[in-house]
Amino acid sequence: MPAYAAAIPRPPRTLTELEQGMLLKVTGERRDGFRDHVIFAVALGTGLREHEIAALDVGDVLHDDGRVRRRIALRTFKRSSTEPATQEVFIPDSLWYKLGKLVSWKRGQGESLEPAAPLFVSRRGRRISTRTLVRAHVQLQHCAHVELQRSPAKRSSFSSCSR
Repeated sequence: MPAYAAAIPRPPRTLTELEQGMLLKVTGERRDGFRDHVIFAVALGTGLREHEIAALDVGDVLHDDGRVRRRIALRTFKRSSTEPATQEVFIPDSLWYKLGKLVSWKRGQGESLEPAAPLFVSRRGRRISTRTLVRAHVQLQHCAHVELQRSPAKRSSFSSCSR
């Protein structure tokens, strides 16, 4: 089997450090965009995929006493065998702080903090979908003037570019 790099015309483009900062700046500029900001901070800080982020529950990030965990044991992840090993991600300090703020924000919004409740909730009050995450990523790339994908941004539950 040929090597992956030799089998594709060019490797996928990823965000530079400057582009990551621009994306986080756009999501962090507005108070009503805080959930969006934390979602992208989780993606950038942990390297989790869309389906792994969407599958996170409150109990995955909080201890029983309400403190934010330093490591998250994944329940949903890409499996390469029928009996995969346990996978954990480390939470960087800046993300740990933001997750604590997210919990306070969820409490203020009246969202459930039960261990089985979804960490990221859609505008309809259900678990956020991977489709919404992908659409939001495209929309926010446009707002941050970072163009990785060519698809037009569609309406989603994420904050818009306007201030």
